[in-house]
Amino acid sequence: TCTFGAIIGLDLGSLYYKTTLVKPGKPLLIVENNVGDRKTLSQVTIGERRFFQSEVKGTYIRMPEVAFRYLIPLLGVDYNSSQFHHLVKEFKLNDIMWIVSNKDRKCLGASMPDNATVYDVEE
Repeated sequence: TCTFGAIIGLDLGSLYYKTTLVKPGKPLLIVENNVGDRKTLSQVTIGERRFFQSEVKGTYIRMPEVAFRYLIPLLGVDYNSSQFHHLVKEFKLNDIMWIVSNKDRKCLGASMPDNATVYDVEE
């Protein structure tokens, strides 16, 4: 088959992700993020406002209770599975209060310090 359009590829690593663009007749291009880096931190900090990418690098140290990292390996993981417990141990995620945020899908959610707000891993 012959393809005439561009293709976007995502490399979802544990802590970083990369985006590539492939166009017919052109070399592979690793897309730079808004600050010019070729890899983007897969971490989010949720507080008064959400921080992404380069804005969150220092927040994990200063505010670990609202900084979430290593979320990509947790996508689609059942809370009761051995895989979840292995990932918590491997990535040292014990400081986050993990709960089942959706009973039907058994997906994971992170409970905020106020214990009233829960965010799905997919969110």
